Amino acid sequence: MSRGLSLRARRFGKQGERAFIASRREAEKLTDSLLKALLRWQGGADVSQADLTQALLTGTPEEVAAAIMPPGGDAALQAEYERIAGQIIEIAGDAQWKELDFEASFNLLNPYSPQWMRAYGAELVTEIGDLSRYAIREEVARSFEQGLAPREIARTLGEWAGLRRDQSRALDLYAQGLRAAGVSGDNLDARIATQAQRLRNQRGLLIARTEVINAHGHGTEQSWETAREAGYLGGDLKKVWIAAMGSERTCKICRDLDGRTAALGEPFVGAYTSAEAPTAHPQCRCAIGLDVK
Repeated sequence: MSRGLSLRARRFGKQGERAFIASRREAEKLTDSLLKALLRWQGGADVSQADLTQALLTGTPEEVAAAIMPPGGDAALQAEYERIAGQIIEIAGDAQWKELDFEASFNLLNPYSPQWMRAYGAELVTEIGDLSRYAIREEVARSFEQGLAPREIARTLGEWAGLRRDQSRALDLYAQGLRAAGVSGDNLDARIATQAQRLRNQRGLLIARTEVINAHGHGTEQSWETAREAGYLGGDLKKVWIAAMGSERTCKICRDLDGRTAALGEPFVGAYTSAEAPTAHPQCRCAIGLDVK
């Protein structure tokens, strides 16, 4: 793949992080649907289209719902407001709103990423139960919807995942060392607790970084497939694997995959592994792009 092609793929990948590919026609149709639906639920009493537009500019489904809730509106009604507002914001995306003269930045990622996370995420996280896996999926999915960085959810994920067996053994050795050094009582307990929390945080950050990239890669590919089915992208498009080739930390697995292409829905096949989208391994820093020709 040429350098120019690689740069185009990278630019497309960056754009894919901020907005779903949708036509102006579809965005207008969804906007009109949202306006009519919300005004109908409002009862047509106090909210005009201008009021609703201003509410949308606040940027999140929750704020839209709160801004236009009628007096005495219950939780079920608010949830429905949020669902419809979220649908238009996510599908149209920031770029489409700008085309329609909405100047807000909704700061939302690809809507398919949290969907993929809730369905398939955390499958590679070991030594956890079903409840913890479900909780991790939900936490990472919500981080996409709320625009949170992996570090901001690491502690929560670490609490749900707990310590791996190797981390537990390391903690035992740490405690033995403290006792051998004469540390005891409350001081011993506090230092062990601090080290245990540090290890949980480390695991939580590993999970967060890996799962966020997993969800982003698979969600981005799903958006391309949807756009292709709708006729917005050509049928012969290929995706391209983009590794951090300028870093000494990039492993041989990712170096081997860099620049490889595959049809949408098909796996990348390398010398060491195959995967439909990044990540190739825990802590992988790769991305996915379109092989634009």
